[in-house]
Amino acid sequence: MKRALTLAACIGIMAAATTSAAYAQATRTWVSGVGDDVNPCSRTAPCKTFAGAISKTAAGGEINCIDPGGFGAVTIVKSITIDCNGVLGGVLYAGAASGVNVNGTNIVVTLRNLSLNGSGTGQVAVRFTNGKQLNLENVVISQASQTGVLVSAMAGLGGVVIKNSTISNSVDGIRAAWGITTVSNSVISGNSGFGLIAENVGVINADSNLLTNNAVALQAGNGGAGQAGATVRISNNDVYGNLNGFICAGGVLASDGNNRKGNNTGGPGTPCAPNSAITKQ
Repeated sequence: MKRALTLAACIGIMAAATTSAAYAQATRTWVSGVGDDVNPCSRTAPCKTFAGAISKTAAGGEINCIDPGGFGAVTIVKSITIDCNGVLGGVLYAGAASGVNVNGTNIVVTLRNLSLNGSGTGQVAVRFTNGKQLNLENVVISQASQTGVLVSAMAGLGGVVIKNSTISNSVDGIRAAWGITTVSNSVISGNSGFGLIAENVGVINADSNLLTNNAVALQAGNGGAGQAGATVRISNNDVYGNLNGFICAGGVLASDGNNRKGNNTGGPGTPCAPNSAITKQ
């Protein structure tokens, strides 16, 4: 009897170990348009959504896309890379507060080769609520009912780097209230509000971008109190065909003097010329 109990206990321990191993978080996981979130998110048994995959991906790991698909909105609370290189990896977040919400202490998140579509009712495509660093590379954002990329006003929030991306047909393109946001080699177009706006103590460094067909291409400050720290620094940008090219609303708009502008027709707000030289800080 004692021997039988011992054998049963051993079998139970082995089964528990096997189960734990089966659900161990992987460094790399996969999603597919025909996947299932009950799967382990391996290459041969992929998950269906980013939310399903992230729970099975180790901190600092990476989620890749096997084939085209819409992989759903996701909240990210740990360091992770989501990369859909070579396929159309989409997030359709119609009616939702966020397509991607980055919200974890001291985390580093990279979003690469993604399309985020709010369909006119999704509020914010990428919301940076908390974290150390957010990177967007080759990301296409459209039809956000509020903002394409929102950098929250949270003390200690880290930096944002956006490159080779397109943010269009939303209300605001990029809105930064804290930290330093760097935007380069990107297109900001067709937004009914701001293309880029720095407010509160947010800083935006904009280099080698095209800003066109926005109500306001670039604005420093939101017109309220306490906007002296809001700074937009611009270098080598093309600013054409906006209702307003540049607006100063309590902040600082500084230029290296090598930007190009034209056909910005004027409108509501207080248009201003950028400072002739950038102030190093």
